[in-house]
Amino acid sequence: MDSLEIRVLSGALLDASIDVIGQMRMDAFREFPYLYDGAIENERRNLRQFTQTPKALVCSAYLGGEFAGIATGAPLWAAIACSLSPADFFYIGEVIVLPEFRHRGIGPALIRRVEEESKLRGFEKTCFLCVERPLDHPLKPKGYQAPDSIWKSLGYTQSEIRIEFEWDSFELSGLVSRQKHTMCYWLKQ
Repeated sequence: MDSLEIRVLSGALLDASIDVIGQMRMDAFREFPYLYDGAIENERRNLRQFTQTPKALVCSAYLGGEFAGIATGAPLWAAIACSLSPADFFYIGEVIVLPEFRHRGIGPALIRRVEEESKLRGFEKTCFLCVERPLDHPLKPKGYQAPDSIWKSLGYTQSEIRIEFEWDSFELSGLVSRQKHTMCYWLKQ
């Protein structure tokens, strides 16, 4: 089996990775359940906010020397905290594994590394958001399996806390429109 290496990027290295991360986000979140239609200009703006947050990081994974994926993390922003205390939680922004490297344990390894790094930054609790879709959503691919079992195996529990975000999403017709989406917090305390 190829060796897995996870590197932590922060500061200038993280800032220099904006376009790569933005493209990965657009590609990954275009898929179900997010159905996101992104633009690199929006990604740059959103990710620059993230990269300018003290203690933020990106973990990049390499399998056998080949780039395989990323995970992002930052102290929980007050803007998305809802009833959670921003001082208590480190937020895992996304975990993206390139399609050709999926189902090899890279996603869980990235999450564990972000958790380790969050502890080094003074946080004992971690969280992330996941979009909620009905089980019978018309754009849900046949055979789709939500990653809930992976998150539960890593010690996360789905909370009752919900928050709404708007983004440009694909419709059944293939057209794109601005839509509201409910997202749920998953917590590890």
